Amino acid sequence: MILSDPSAERATLAGFYQFGKDAFIDTSKLLSIKSYTIDTNKILFEIFNHIFTKDVEKIDFYLLLSTANTLKLTDVFNQESEYIRRVIEFPVEQTNILGFAEKLSKLQIARSLLQVIDNDCKPALLETSGSESITEIILFKYFLVSSSISSLFVD
Repeated sequence: MILSDPSAERATLAGFYQFGKDAFIDTSKLLSIKSYTIDTNKILFEIFNHIFTKDVEKIDFYLLLSTANTLKLTDVFNQESEYIRRVIEFPVEQTNILGFAEKLSKLQIARSLLQVIDNDCKPALLETSGSESITEIILFKYFLVSSSISSLFVD
């Protein structure tokens, strides 16, 4: 998918599973379900979000399964259980999780911009890697779309 990083998605989700609520809280202002581009990763984020809004510090696979049941996501969870196991076992260092979350947040901003800009500016936006600063993404690389950008912030 354009403007996505599946490895960064898996790393944040693995971090939530392996390091618990602290990892989730560290990234909570940066990430939402829209930060993820893979459907199963969106479901996993929804499950983690539900778990960590409760008073739970650490989780296990059965808590994931039980929460999926609560959220009526058991069928998808069961169909994707092998993928989910691979994601939560994905090796990640706790100190890297915030960087991955920042990258996903930047890519989400670029995807949002892509929806409102004109076709002349899209090629430049599609080159976004997530390593740019948010300022660079919005102001420097895409200064031609200032009227489109302002429409993002108007209700």
